[in-house]
Amino acid sequence: MMKKLGMTMAVFLLIFLPGCLGVYRLEKPIIHFQLRPDVETVPCSVRSKHVLKVMPVVVASPYSSTRLLYSPGNYKLEPSVHYRWITPPDTMIREYLIRALRESSIFGEVLKREGVIKADYVLETQVTRLECSETNRTPVAHFEAHIVLIRKKNRANPEPEICLKKSYNVVEEIPRSENPPDANDVVSSLNRALKKFVLLLEKDLCDYFSGNK
Repeated sequence: MMKKLGMTMAVFLLIFLPGCLGVYRLEKPIIHFQLRPDVETVPCSVRSKHVLKVMPVVVASPYSSTRLLYSPGNYKLEPSVHYRWITPPDTMIREYLIRALRESSIFGEVLKREGVIKADYVLETQVTRLECSETNRTPVAHFEAHIVLIRKKNRANPEPEICLKKSYNVVEEIPRSENPPDANDVVSSLNRALKKFVLLLEKDLCDYFSGNK
């Protein structure tokens, strides 16, 4: 009898104790999100034949994590347990950059990698902020990035040349429905911020190649 009772207690502990410790909770599964906004382009009269290679995007730690990050203030930055990116942010941001720039007329070709076609320009991107935070009690999404456009060396230009170097800080307000904000609202705002960053980048690229800078 005691042996049977002991086995029953052991099974009970195996099933329920991990849930009590927060290690195994079936009632709140992990939910994955994407950074994949719709593509829009900036009107540009440039019809360039230049070929651009979009280099792998560098996302600074801790924003390179697949966990969504929330800052409630007081210099805290909390990673979400249940809400995560479906792939690392650097991959999604680079894919969106390539899709958006291919839709524009600024470059003849936009490459992920070189093959038969070689690039004469490369775009380097570093993301230094990707989070939701409280600003004056209003939740906002932050997307901060820095880009460098480099012309590769060729016969006419024996050394690589930095053509454009800019920083962008996009802030999108998040509708407050609860505290902390709803994850769907946070992700929607971060997608809008990414889209706005790329539109600003396109305008600067258009200005550069049209001779306005």
